[in-house]
Amino acid sequence: MAAILWLGILPCAAQSDSAAAPKQSGAWRLDSIQDADSQEENFSIRTAAAGNEDATFSLWCKRDATLYYFAIRDHRLAKLPRGEEAAVTVRIGDREPARFLAASAGGGSVIIQEIVHQTAFTLILASLSQRGAATVELSIADLQWVFSLDGFADSMQSLIEHCKFVPDPGRAQQSR
Repeated sequence: MAAILWLGILPCAAQSDSAAAPKQSGAWRLDSIQDADSQEENFSIRTAAAGNEDATFSLWCKRDATLYYFAIRDHRLAKLPRGEEAAVTVRIGDREPARFLAASAGGGSVIIQEIVHQTAFTLILASLSQRGAATVELSIADLQWVFSLDGFADSMQSLIEHCKFVPDPGRAQQSR
């Protein structure tokens, strides 16, 4: 929890009206989807890759599991079998790239869960939350994407308000 405070991503102490939260901020859009398994509404913020509207980068929350995860979706990722590990290279702005392991969710997506991939999730979220960088570059094998960070911080705040809990990779250790 201290890491979350340090990252500055806790929602404001003053309560705001979630219904009044913007659906889109910059390049990022807030979406909701009904989870068929739990009947719980889940939320995400997502953006499309520059020059490739079919490729998306998103941050999801699963309210019934109290879980956040990043998802990279592109039909070209369908070649990765479900559960297979994939190396994801992340470059924020002009910083040095970092490489993390993620898991194929099948169906053309790779995910980085806050509990399973704690270090990767925390460092990516912290980097995206810092103001100043305009883009994030992601690559998996020979596939590369560039995503705008315009509006990420405001959209992240809206996502937290809708999910009603903050990202906390330490949750796995707390539940033991």
